[in-house]
Amino acid sequence: MRSVGTPFDDTRAVRHTFSLDAEQTRAVGRVAQHAESTVPRLFAALTGLFVSRLTGQRDTCLGTFVHGRAAREDLLTFGMMVGTVPVRFDVDGTAPFASLLRSVGAAQQRSLRGQRYPFDLLAQQLRAGGLEGPPLFDVLVSFQNGRFDAQLGGHPVDVTWLFNGHEAHSLAVHVSDRLGQGQLTVDLDFRRSAFPPEGPAALAESFWQLLGEVLGEDGARPVGRLSLVGPAQAEQLAAWNPEPRPFPSERSVAALLAERAARVPGAVAVRDGDVGVTYAELE
Repeated sequence: MRSVGTPFDDTRAVRHTFSLDAEQTRAVGRVAQHAESTVPRLFAALTGLFVSRLTGQRDTCLGTFVHGRAAREDLLTFGMMVGTVPVRFDVDGTAPFASLLRSVGAAQQRSLRGQRYPFDLLAQQLRAGGLEGPPLFDVLVSFQNGRFDAQLGGHPVDVTWLFNGHEAHSLAVHVSDRLGQGQLTVDLDFRRSAFPPEGPAALAESFWQLLGEVLGEDGARPVGRLSLVGPAQAEQLAAWNPEPRPFPSERSVAALLAERAARVPGAVAVRDGDVGVTYAELE
């Protein structure tokens, strides 16, 4: 999702947040359960589908977070041990979402075999060996459901995750229910330099629309046919494409072209790449 010539060191970002109510959160759980999967994997599959639909690429790779405590002794060790694991999978537009969800689960299971090897160290060693290239992934997905005590010393406290306004990747999707209230929050962090100014807001609407499609579909519709067009975008498309006017069937196409050429002979009638043909030339 990076643009050519983008200054990658500019990490300024914008966040778009939407919240799921209790019923929508339960619907997410039902869709995941139907595919014998989990809610974190559902959002990984949703994000992969989102990226695939935007880029037109089936081969998708996301960065996912793991807690890094795979061994028993790790559970007794104090400190931050979170790591990043790339998950690569194929998005088949002809398959239903449940099938994509299961394939993402299988891909995550394969990726977890290497979770104890620090990803940053792997990337550093690849660069040292002259194998530096484009990043394995530029989109991150995280799911955080660790509950925080809403009291401190008997006093009520608010648990708020503060956004620092920066993101190294083009897009980071953070899903959370930090208070354990059964209501998910989704934060979409877009690195500004990767998108045009109006891009993040439009993409956030598309992500929300795609989630609604996944929750509302009957399970058989191919993921390639799920819509990314939200209400505001549909309104804009309608404004760009007004109601069709009746075609004058009593007149020939040649006569209509001649009439148009007489009015605007220099206007481009047909374009193929950089080559254009005017109405006068076409006539």
